[in-house]
Amino acid sequence: MASYLEKAKEAMNQFDTVTIIQVPRAENTNADALARLATGLEERLLKTVPIEILEEPSIDKPEQVGSIVVRPCWMDPIVSFLRDGTLPADKFEARRLRFRSALFIWKNIVCRFGVPRKLVSDHGTQFENEKLQSICD
Repeated sequence: MASYLEKAKEAMNQFDTVTIIQVPRAENTNADALARLATGLEERLLKTVPIEILEEPSIDKPEQVGSIVVRPCWMDPIVSFLRDGTLPADKFEARRLRFRSALFIWKNIVCRFGVPRKLVSDHGTQFENEKLQSICD
């Protein structure tokens, strides 16, 4: 319990202000059930409160961070075209990309949400090109 208290104090030092309030037992049945478990295992509690016995304290485990691997996606050329107007050098591929981009906008924006009166983005340049602005005007 002391190591958990130490971790809590370390976490509290990272905040500007900390407020600790006591929740009445009647309003916190989960904590009440855990307190009863700590004082002694009652038969009726074993049926209602799942118990997991840890082989080692969870506080000693290192933090795990999930990594994300970004791979090339079929949407990358479309996003690049819509954002920057970047087209492949090959005329056929450029025409195909323009068609796929228009189809993408039609299926994923217009058919789902209707013709937009205004496009709102996160200050990105995905929708800043003359063709899209002429559609919206």
